[in-house]
Amino acid sequence: MSGALGVVNNAITSSQKDIYNDLVGYVKNRLPGFSSQLPEQIDIYTGKPLNDIDNPVLRALNAVNPVKISEGTEPWRQWLIDSGWDGIQMIRKDSSGNHEYTTQEREVLYKYIGEQQLWKEFDKLSKNKKYNDQLDRIRAMRVQGRPSEEIQAAQSEVYSVMNDIMSQAQKAAEMRMQQENEPMWRSIQESLTNKNLMKQGRIDDAARAADRRKAEIERLTQMYR
Repeated sequence: MSGALGVVNNAITSSQKDIYNDLVGYVKNRLPGFSSQLPEQIDIYTGKPLNDIDNPVLRALNAVNPVKISEGTEPWRQWLIDSGWDGIQMIRKDSSGNHEYTTQEREVLYKYIGEQQLWKEFDKLSKNKKYNDQLDRIRAMRVQGRPSEEIQAAQSEVYSVMNDIMSQAQKAAEMRMQQENEPMWRSIQESLTNKNLMKQGRIDDAARAADRRKAEIERLTQMYR
């Protein structure tokens, strides 16, 4: 019945839900009514929920592509896709690189990033002749089968600019989370504390930090239902 129920659910909940590494979330996402309890996948470039249910090709792409695509691809978004740059992967973890965000944390963070309207920055880049020339050379090198190290060197400038835009947006979003969503920020800090204590061999202290984080996550889960 999963297929039939999924069709009904699409009519009830139009926005795609983030069920990354969540078996319970997967089951809920197949059942009418339950999917409204799941975090939405947010388009970090515009701040709006993704909507791809009416386009089976986009659904297939979004299942495997870390750079999610909403219905109605804008020129700047197509430019990003064609560039081969993957800006989503770099923000799956916090800016220190030591904590992987939970689905709830990502929903909040992506919302904060989306509200910065990054699409405007990438729209400007898409019209920059120098960067377009660099991307053309990179694509040509790939077609020619050039060594990966040469391709990486060629893409360093234009990719660095895009990385900087995303990195600054992430740090601004984390600062906002610290100010406006203190419980969630505290939970992230507990995760980082746990990892540091483990590295120091302080197992008992690390276990207590893990218990505090577990309790905080359970409390946040109740808040976001």
